[in-house]
Amino acid sequence: MLRRLLSLLTVLFLANSLHAAVWQSAEYGIAVTLPDGPDWLPMPEAVTPTIRVLTGVANPRTNSMFNLAVQIPLAGKKLDAPEVAETIKKDLTALGYSIFGYSKTGAGTTQWLQFPVNHKDAKGVVRATAANGQIFTVTMLRGDGKSALEDTDLVRTGASFRITNEPSVAIAPVAPSPSGSPAGATEKVVSPASPATPVEESGEMDYKRIGIAAGVLIFLLLMVWGIIGSGKK
Repeated sequence: MLRRLLSLLTVLFLANSLHAAVWQSAEYGIAVTLPDGPDWLPMPEAVTPTIRVLTGVANPRTNSMFNLAVQIPLAGKKLDAPEVAETIKKDLTALGYSIFGYSKTGAGTTQWLQFPVNHKDAKGVVRATAANGQIFTVTMLRGDGKSALEDTDLVRTGASFRITNEPSVAIAPVAPSPSGSPAGATEKVVSPASPATPVEESGEMDYKRIGIAAGVLIFLLLMVWGIIGSGKK
């Protein structure tokens, strides 16, 4: 009995010791909590003429993938603008995705356009939302026969998207160009910002300490109980 309780205590201790990695961007004023287990590997940033992939992770064991991207041509658009859905569908089709319509959905504290997709053997969703004057998308795929929406890590990560602060992007007026740009036109000026990096989520250390303290307390109680029990014999 004591050995079984100690095994359970070890599992609880390890569960409390694990924590997720928070990725955040001062440039765009957003954050997402990425899975941080040994099976998850970071993916590099990538840029195309229409998409900038800001962060992502992949799990080779389950053939799962998550990434967060900003849609470059859709800057300043609202989520319900018709060109948002059409542009995303066009990009996905060009990348070889099969799209099964789209709908509005809520995940975490955010409202999204959700596109169920297949890509070769992978199944999942692409979601789009508007935040801080940009259109962001998250892609969640799983390729081992299950859908990404059956993957707890992917679902939790997708729902963790949030706005953290005002982006470090100022709107500056631009003088009319010789070609006759309309007066009052604006351009986005990106001020220097530190690169987005994973940081430890605030409050995570408190939970870890609570878990450790509780584990030590239970261990001591079990030891005392074992000593008393053996003395009675």
